[in-house]
Amino acid sequence: MSYTAHIVYRTDDGFDLRFEPVEGTTRVVADGQGFTVRYLTPDPDIQSPDTDRDDALFLVHYHRQFHITRDEIVTKDDVRAWYGGALIDQEETYWIFPVTSLIHGGVALQLGTQGFVEDAQGWDTSHVGAVLASKTEFATRDDATRVAHGLVSTWNECLSGSVYGLVCETFDAEKTPLDDESTWGYIGYCHALAELDWEGACTAYP
Repeated sequence: MSYTAHIVYRTDDGFDLRFEPVEGTTRVVADGQGFTVRYLTPDPDIQSPDTDRDDALFLVHYHRQFHITRDEIVTKDDVRAWYGGALIDQEETYWIFPVTSLIHGGVALQLGTQGFVEDAQGWDTSHVGAVLASKTEFATRDDATRVAHGLVSTWNECLSGSVYGLVCETFDAEKTPLDDESTWGYIGYCHALAELDWEGACTAYP
């Protein structure tokens, strides 16, 4: 006979939670008849920011450990030529920004080619990526720079695992579990925490 174990996570105040809460994010509200417990938990199914295949704003990257392509719009050879100083056709319709990566087990990205320091401990610093932002969607380079920074930040949050689920569980007066609901895909700790602390958190979706 086999059994399926169900792991619960007991809080210091005696609530058995379905998911492991991120430290410091548990919120308990008593309503006279029982309790509502809200908390953040790591999202185990992180989706790539490239999932929606947005042609107006996207990243390409060609390192063997981090490979993102959009060959129907721009190829590796195009990006290589652009890095070498050549004008490429895509510049007519896209603002293009270089992307630097630091790769050492994990991946960290930075818009531009300045700021990362070569590391003697084995970090691989690469200039093999770019962000493309549509000139139709983003009329000025300043607008495009802003959204390009935002995209790189989103990628870094996902690459570092900083994506969360928001869980709401209800308990009776004896702290027996009654019901629960959860929403997932909150990118970045600060964003997730702001959603958690919003009074409508248990019924809101990202």
